[in-house]
Amino acid sequence: MEKNYICPICGAKVIDIEAHMLQAHPEEVARQEKEMLHEMARQQREAMHEMRRMQPGIYEELLKELEKEESREIKKICAKEYLSMNEVEKAAKIFMEIVDDGDAEVYNGLGICYRRMGKYEEALKFFKKAIEYGEIETAVANICDIYEQQQAFVEEEEFLSKLIKQHENGYLYALYARILTMVGKYKFAEEIARKAIEMKEGDGYIYLAFSLILQKREEEAEEILKEFNEKYPDRMHSYILLANIYMEKDVEKAEKYLDMLHERASEPEILDYLIKSFLSIGKMEKAEEVIKEAIKMHNMPQYHLLYGIILLMKGGNEEKEFEAFLESFPSKDSYVKIIEIYLDGEKTDKAWKYLKKAEILYGSDEMLKCMRGHILFEEGNIDEAMEAYEASNSIKENIDAHVGIIKCCMKAGKIDAAIKACRKALNVTEDEGLKKDLEDLIKQLEG
Repeated sequence: MEKNYICPICGAKVIDIEAHMLQAHPEEVARQEKEMLHEMARQQREAMHEMRRMQPGIYEELLKELEKEESREIKKICAKEYLSMNEVEKAAKIFMEIVDDGDAEVYNGLGICYRRMGKYEEALKFFKKAIEYGEIETAVANICDIYEQQQAFVEEEEFLSKLIKQHENGYLYALYARILTMVGKYKFAEEIARKAIEMKEGDGYIYLAFSLILQKREEEAEEILKEFNEKYPDRMHSYILLANIYMEKDVEKAEKYLDMLHERASEPEILDYLIKSFLSIGKMEKAEEVIKEAIKMHNMPQYHLLYGIILLMKGGNEEKEFEAFLESFPSKDSYVKIIEIYLDGEKTDKAWKYLKKAEILYGSDEMLKCMRGHILFEEGNIDEAMEAYEASNSIKENIDAHVGIIKCCMKAGKIDAAIKACRKALNVTEDEGLKKDLEDLIKQLEG
């Protein structure tokens, strides 16, 4: 006797449930298959991440084997994994193998790879291709970041202006409001941000407040940000802006918003902001509390550096934290950071200690010669400092050494030599702000 099945969708009695579902309810079958595939992918990702954590060597061998598979989906997974491990060139190689299929996710992946390699023109091309194939928000955010990194604000404004004519997208309007604010078009930015809000884009509130703050309309900005908090209680940017509004003019209010942010967030970038902000308003105990939490939660090298600075200010054992920083992030630049911290703290004995360690490990290049000059200058040994700066320039001409020479000449009362050093420095730097300062100093010395 044949068995009848009851269809869970329409209640019909059928003999072959699979055939009935495919014929009568294809959309539901497709939906269930999609859910199953998503769940399988999720479980696969979890298993891979656990293997990466527990057995990194075996995991890398597994990826090498998987990337040989013909399946583009498996290749895509491998590329993403390499990207998450910062194996950028391996990720780019795999993405390039499957790029011809016009997959926006692949173009985005290539854009991220080339951005991390510092090849910004290629990255921009790939992100723009991703937009062509339908992926807008991630690609556009990356493009804007690249333009801002290159200080190409006019290009970013033009890019977004054209794009919002093609796509009615609230997030694009919010980004457009941001760049308009950055280039000083506050009223236009305000108008565009309000359009983003009308399109239910939360970031519109943030960039509206941003433009209002820069127009000195802090009370209006505060009301906008409070409205944002009510609508999006889990988002943290508003608390940062609110704290920034009051950082200089009302420390108690700034502290209140920093405390609210501290209660709600534990991401590394938020903790970084909290540490620096509490320090800037003189709340060292709170900064120390946050940094201890950060070390426990994330144990990232910069937290040891920041904690070392706090301990130095308090007269504690900062070297323990600086050594932890160097152990996690051993490099010449790390030593230079520590030397600069000691110079700021007027601890030249400690600055010498870390300079000598760096010279043993890395030799004495133009950077370390320049640091030697800084320490000698702080100690009042002007002639020796001048020699160190000149030695730095003889290895490789650099603006820091030129500025050091200017300071030495001025300290020694050698005005003509200082003017000559300023003119040399002008030929070395591309920093427009520094060029103006040097030109102003020449006028002052000549006057």
